[in-house]
Amino acid sequence: ERAKSSLDDSVDAALVELSSRMKEAETVLATEKERRAQVARLWKKHDLHLQEGKTLEVESKRLARCLQIVRGMRQEFTDTLLQDVSGEVNRLYRELHPNETEIGGARFYLDPKQRASLHQVVKFGTEADLPPQACFSESHLITLAFCLWLALAKRERPAETTLVLDDVVHAIDAPHIDRKSTRLNSSHITIS
Repeated sequence: ERAKSSLDDSVDAALVELSSRMKEAETVLATEKERRAQVARLWKKHDLHLQEGKTLEVESKRLARCLQIVRGMRQEFTDTLLQDVSGEVNRLYRELHPNETEIGGARFYLDPKQRASLHQVVKFGTEADLPPQACFSESHLITLAFCLWLALAKRERPAETTLVLDDVVHAIDAPHIDRKSTRLNSSHITIS
């Protein structure tokens, strides 16, 4: 009976040991199962983000193309506007300076590689594309600015346009002032 009791104790100890190991195995298995589920969730999330990234990349390329088109259209519109205005500025400038054919030829343009890059150049003597501030007198600069503002004002409903000018004759001689007054009277723009 002692042997049987010893055997029962050994079997009980083995069962306790086996039960303990099974609980450990179940814990390891549950942990492994959760880890695999987490890896599966993360992989699914990765695939989803990868797909979203591809979609965003396609959208980004489309938007970049749209931006390029809009910039091109804006550049073309502005270049055409500036070309038209330049023509009117030059016509008005020649009207105010009829005997000074060696100066004028104003041209306005944007640099497509720069932001907010309105450039203005003029002809002076035999040289073209000079900045007017480098070669024009104060009187000629004022006249050029006057012609620019008048040309811009004449573009949209001149009869309804009010142009406010401040001291545009202080550096201009009498003949040019007379021509400027005549020009203003025939412009159909209200001048304040």
